[in-house]
Amino acid sequence: MGTIHFLQHLFGPHLRLLFLFFTGLGTSAVLWPLLLLYSWLVDPVFARRLSIAMAASLLLNRILKEMFGTDRPFQTDPQVASPVAERTAIGHGFPSGHSQNAATFYLAYAFRFQRRWLWAAALLIMIAVGVSRLYLGVHLPEDVGGGFILGAIFAWAG
Repeated sequence: MGTIHFLQHLFGPHLRLLFLFFTGLGTSAVLWPLLLLYSWLVDPVFARRLSIAMAASLLLNRILKEMFGTDRPFQTDPQVASPVAERTAIGHGFPSGHSQNAATFYLAYAFRFQRRWLWAAALLIMIAVGVSRLYLGVHLPEDVGGGFILGAIFAWAG
């Protein structure tokens, strides 16, 4: 909880909308349409492989959430999350689905194209998504870290 309180104090309440935007970069509602568009316009073979990796990642995330059954920070301390932030949190805490989605999706492109700028962009987006989940009070650092590790494995496999 210390990390969450630190981030909320550091950034203050006025950046909540920005962090909700960053969280959105790790949602299925954003990533699947981007993948569909990429498939249609650029490379259907890679998009198909990444679709399989993303689907497997989502399935494993659901299974692990049920297996571990960890609480979310706002369940322990209701003051750390707003109702809007709580609506972005479905199920148990570990692993963070947004972080896992972001790692799977963005790192897959970095693995595929091997460009330094793409690696930098992928890592920046991942960090933004992970920090947003902490700032919003919906995940603990270990939830985000677990999501990143699992997502990186699926990105590499995809």
